[in-house]
Order: sequence, then structure tokens, then C-alpha cells
Amino acid sequence: MEPSTGLIATGFGVLVTREVRWFTPGEVPDAVRDWFTAGGRLGFREERLDRYDRPSAFRGIGVKYRGTMSLDAKHLLRATEDVDLGSGIRGRVEDWVKVVKPIPENHPRIVEQLVVVEKELLTRVYRSGDVTIDGGGPGFGCEVELAALRVAGHTAWSLCLESFGDPSRRDVALTGGLASFLADTPIPAGMAVTSSDSRGYPTWVSQFADAA
Repeated sequence: MEPSTGLIATGFGVLVTREVRWFTPGEVPDAVRDWFTAGGRLGFREERLDRYDRPSAFRGIGVKYRGTMSLDAKHLLRATEDVDLGSGIRGRVEDWVKVVKPIPENHPRIVEQLVVVEKELLTRVYRSGDVTIDGGGPGFGCEVELAALRVAGHTAWSLCLESFGDPSRRDVALTGGLASFLADTPIPAGMAVTSSDSRGYPTWVSQFADAA
């Protein structure tokens, strides 16, 4: 039986998500940022510093301090390679179970063997196939994220689809969210979104072996 989404009595959050991520080296191209935000009109902006545990990343497990708010641990349930998502988009579709533990203010931070990733995030939220102006409330849906990343002097950018809410609806959440996103913002001609660039954060982080 898969874990259900939501908080449990211990204060931990247990979530099951379906995700597809793509990573590209370099700065976010102006044309991509303009496309994602529809000329600066759409998307919620956040800056965050995440610290990933390097040994866990090498084992394919995502363990990170998410800003100063929580300690997240993600374990891969299954992955399907080279999925055709339509509109010329292909990627590795991954199902993850995530455990989220809030971090008390006075909790000591481990600093050894962490890969520090600076993130500028732009996020659009689709709930039950409809665009919304916030991420609150019940139900299920999909977040579409554009991230500018910096780690150990290297830059990269990432595009991501991630389901949220009822884990039994994660398939329709992901496909519905992508369809709604593309209806608002069609992929520009000549923009490639391919499986060769698709992977999860643990795989991407593990390449920075000396980025503590």
C-alpha cells in the first residue's frame, strides 16, 4: 500500500508524487523565461538555498535541507524511461515517496558532505486541470516549475512537472497539468524537451562530487 498524502500525527508529512524533470547547463535563456512567464505575467517567484546530502544522492535518494523550513527525504518508487508526453515532449517519469520533517529553529545544521544549490524558482500551479492563483486548498493538481540553478560556480536551468494531492490521481494530475500549461503557453517552435536531459535531482546533484 502506498503512503497517503498529508501530515501525520508525528509532524511528518508523507507524500507520493509523479514528476518529470529536465536539466540544461547554463543560464536560463531569455526566450525560455519569457515563454514560461507569458512575458512576465505568470508564475510565482521564490529564491531558496537547498542543501543536498551527497552520499544519499549517489544512492539515488534525495535528502535535502529545503531552505530553513524542512528536511526532505525522497525515495524512488518507480521510473519509466522515454515517455512521450505529447507536443514533442519526452522524459523520464518518476514516482517518488517523500517524507518532510519541519526543522525547529534551534536545530543544528549538518554542513559536511552537502551540495549547496542556489535556486530561483518560477512556479505555475494547476489544480484539477484548471489554473489557480495559489497553491492552497484540497484536491490534486500539478506544479510546473522553471528553476535557475547555481552550484559550485556552475549554472543550469531546469523545467519540471510535479503532481500534488491525492496520490491515486497523480497520473491525471500530471497529464492534465501539462495539457493546461501547454494550452496557455504552447512550446515555442524549435525548443527541444527530450529524454536525454531528463533525470531527478539525486542524479543531477551527484555529478558535483566536490561541491560541498
